[in-house]
Amino acid sequence: ADRGAGTRAHVLISGPSGAGKSLLARRICARAAMAVAPVQIDAEACDALPEGSGLWVIDAVDRLSASLQRALADRLDGAAPPRLIALLGGDRTEAARALYPPLRLHLETVPLHLPPLDGRREDIAALATHFARYFAARHGCPEPVLDEQDLAQLTAPRVARRARQRRSIARF
Repeated sequence: ADRGAGTRAHVLISGPSGAGKSLLARRICARAAMAVAPVQIDAEACDALPEGSGLWVIDAVDRLSASLQRALADRLDGAAPPRLIALLGGDRTEAARALYPPLRLHLETVPLHLPPLDGRREDIAALATHFARYFAARHGCPEPVLDEQDLAQLTAPRVARRARQRRSIARF
């Protein structure tokens, strides 16, 4: 993800709910060589594409209407297309079938798949540290130090399994 962040290549991030797709998209945006803030688009609530180019992050891209998918594919073929980071939930193969084929070709330039967070235990410590730092800065508190016992509790099977739930744990 970091190698492609500084390019203009489109990125398709797939994975189950709670795998951290939005966090990875934010990381790519933060490392992108673009002077503008990303435009966040919720496909389920989108009835028109934004004007201009820049960097667009489209959540649930497979849920864009067929007409918007065609319009987006046309825009990507234009002279000044936006750079897309598209998020795709659930089974990538199944969800990708819902995409307009020319759009799918654009989006699969850099395909990234995130397995469930429980299958990536090494990422949990990084997430916990990130959230602890984030909430400490947000609330003006000193950053807590996570010791081995804290991390062991966060990686235990009984702990919530999704990135958002671990975020909530780190917040408190």
